[in-house]
Amino acid sequence: MNTEGFFGESTEQSRVKAAIVRDYFWAWAKIILKKRPGRIAYVDLFAGPGRYKDGTKSTPLLVLEKAIADADMRERLFTIFNDANPENIRLLKVAIADLPGVETLKYQPEVDVGEVGDETARAFWKIDLVPTLLFADPWGYKGLSLDLISSFLKDWGCDCVFFFNYNRINPGLNNESVKEHMNALFGLERARRLREKLAGGHHGNESPPSLRDCVRLWANQARDMCFHSASKTIGVFVQAIIWFLQRSTQWVMGS
Repeated sequence: MNTEGFFGESTEQSRVKAAIVRDYFWAWAKIILKKRPGRIAYVDLFAGPGRYKDGTKSTPLLVLEKAIADADMRERLFTIFNDANPENIRLLKVAIADLPGVETLKYQPEVDVGEVGDETARAFWKIDLVPTLLFADPWGYKGLSLDLISSFLKDWGCDCVFFFNYNRINPGLNNESVKEHMNALFGLERARRLREKLAGGHHGNESPPSLRDCVRLWANQARDMCFHSASKTIGVFVQAIIWFLQRSTQWVMGS
């Protein structure tokens, strides 16, 4: 998949997204490190080249810089960066190697090339994960599914960040070329309910799906798929997302 446009010149939106992930990672990591000894992990399955074309650092470098600057994090953080584009991975390896102090990390970043799909989720379902923060921000929604997210959220301390691009959800629900991805994201039954609501809105019978409708349906499906112990966390986290997005400008949600 061509992601050149995604990692072209940095925009205000891309810088805000990167800052959100960096700061959320830091807050999450400091809490987990206090609660449990041993390793923690950060996994970015759609990592990109590490820098935008204008030289601005993207999320992988920002997260690693945070880790390098903290003595405890340097000893305990394990990172995995993946991208389907070999050129992105080549550039990311160079960018990581150029980071000052990267050699002080006890666990050097693992950088891989690979498509993300059903096999990825099946592999993580079989693993008992250390506390892990997953960042999943693909170009479009290919590879992003409830099954993948749930395969991480099943274990204690694990969390996930992804950006819910509401502006593309409504058109995508009835777009045959991405219908399969919408079904994977919401689950078949809940995707059907959103399509019915969208059709009703077009006919004037009811309003089209709102951001709250989409996120709540997604959260309900995630609770169904995850273990009961994760359900309360998912509910609280999703409510926080709704609160944040409703009070943010439209470009934070995506264009």
